[in-house]
Amino acid sequence: MERKITIVVPTRERADTLLYCLQTLVAQNYDRLEILVSDNCSADNTLDVVKSFNDPRIRYVKTPLRADMSSNWEFAFDHVEDGYVGFLGDDDGYLPGALGIANAILEETGQTSLSWQSGIYNWPGTENENSLILPLGRDFYIASSKALLKKFRRNNFGIRNLLSLYPNGIVEVKKIKELKSRFGKFFTLTNQPDIFSTIVLTSELKTFAYANAPLSLIGISKKSNAGSAYESSAVINQYRTEYREYSFHPRLELFQFTPLAIAEGYFRALDALNTPISNSHAKTYLQPMLVDMVQFIPTLNSRELQQKGFEAVRKIAGKNAIGTQFVDAAVALFNSTPTLTNHAAPQKSQASFGARWQELQVDTTKFALSTISDACAFAGNTLSFNEATRLNFFKSSFASEALNLARFGRRFAEKLLLKK
Repeated sequence: MERKITIVVPTRERADTLLYCLQTLVAQNYDRLEILVSDNCSADNTLDVVKSFNDPRIRYVKTPLRADMSSNWEFAFDHVEDGYVGFLGDDDGYLPGALGIANAILEETGQTSLSWQSGIYNWPGTENENSLILPLGRDFYIASSKALLKKFRRNNFGIRNLLSLYPNGIVEVKKIKELKSRFGKFFTLTNQPDIFSTIVLTSELKTFAYANAPLSLIGISKKSNAGSAYESSAVINQYRTEYREYSFHPRLELFQFTPLAIAEGYFRALDALNTPISNSHAKTYLQPMLVDMVQFIPTLNSRELQQKGFEAVRKIAGKNAIGTQFVDAAVALFNSTPTLTNHAAPQKSQASFGARWQELQVDTTKFALSTISDACAFAGNTLSFNEATRLNFFKSSFASEALNLARFGRRFAEKLLLKK
């Protein structure tokens, strides 16, 4: 059964990357695909780019006024009717055949949601420009939400290993509509709609399908939030302009540090789910993050930002009954250094390919790649990525994985094996 899948692409004045993102979507050999471009009042040629495809699967909507990111997501979702939905950044992309494989995994597992590993492509002009990281996993399994959330709360498990709508997952539309009816709204409950939705959906669904193969690539471009991580003052000023009436969570402080943004989305999700946040819980989750933050702060490009960063760490520690000795030691060491410590540019590998753990690292300059569309096509060819051969491998892996599902009970594991 081929499910209807809507991929939402929120965008604002990024026509130059949107073009290549859409190329990866229209290349999907999947009949029941809808591509919903939600334009946040762009002043560039975004509409012209959409029209250039002349593809009936693409639908274009535009916010009536310039809105913050969360409001654009909410606006876009209100235009999704049924089936399954995923969100994709306008500098991200899907590998060839990704949606066909996603649909087949849902069919095979009987689950109503799916998440997967994503590769990473750094666009030209970014810090790690032209680098491509591809996970090499080839299996899929049914994940236990409770077990994964427990690991995440201990701060030793990544957010992308949970059930994610953006940019590496699809979920039944009716589930999100149920949550929106319950909460009154959904994405606009936070300024981190991707993190918030990940935590809420993982909490609400007991199990979901997870694939260890990259069905999509996260693109890091000069215009993406990740690509501007070291331009903190500009990011904060833009945030304050867009989210004028939004206050950061009472346990946190506003500062441009990715794990802090994840904490904001996480705590807002717990609030929405009426889950109390104890000091013990907050300390367990936040303390490792704050230790990482004091190591990150000296890499920022101005003394003012660095001072603000250390002050933010002190305030967060104080709000959550966390001792500040580690901050004092870091500041003392920092002040003893006579010159500003700048973020060092990464050293590029001399080799075209490099393997680390279960990832393939590629310097794409050797292959003349310059866009997310190029990178997705290259990744698909490199991994022999097509619906027939990959899914056959997936199925055999799934049969083996059923033997390891004792946590779900022997009866459930036996049912999976009987399906084979």
